[in-house]
Amino acid sequence: MFTKSLLVIALSCGLALVPRSALGQQANLPNGSNAEQEVIRLTQEYAAASSRGDADALNRIFADDFTFAHSGGRVDTKSVYVNTIRTGSRRYETFHLENVQVRLYGTTALATGRIHIKVVNNNSPANDFLAQYTFVWARQQGWKMVALQLTRIADPPAAPSAAPSAGR
Repeated sequence: MFTKSLLVIALSCGLALVPRSALGQQANLPNGSNAEQEVIRLTQEYAAASSRGDADALNRIFADDFTFAHSGGRVDTKSVYVNTIRTGSRRYETFHLENVQVRLYGTTALATGRIHIKVVNNNSPANDFLAQYTFVWARQQGWKMVALQLTRIADPPAAPSAAPSAGR
């Protein structure tokens, strides 16, 4: 399963480097903008379902073979991740997407951008961070999210403290 997750992530990253014309990207076709808007809507629906802890909605949004590569490196399957939401062992206090960009490649779409998350895991103190996200969507009787990868954005360096001046 881990190997499959890595393959999906590697393919997603590799697709970002290939020229649109080589993959037959549909962004310039009339249907392309409709599909792009649908993926944006579903991406926002995913964020809203995560914010409210709606495990049933997430179960519908995710493909059966969905994988989530967390910012810390752990990879969850659909059943594991949805169960953490259903049981309340994972709860989002903040789940805010920024700059959603969608690229279409036939029956596959990548949604990328930044996300601000504040998450509580197993009643531990909240983990508040920014990340880059890549959501991979595939047409499977409608669009389904097949993979999600978060890459944490490093915290900005602490401002240097003012050193006392010598000789005053």
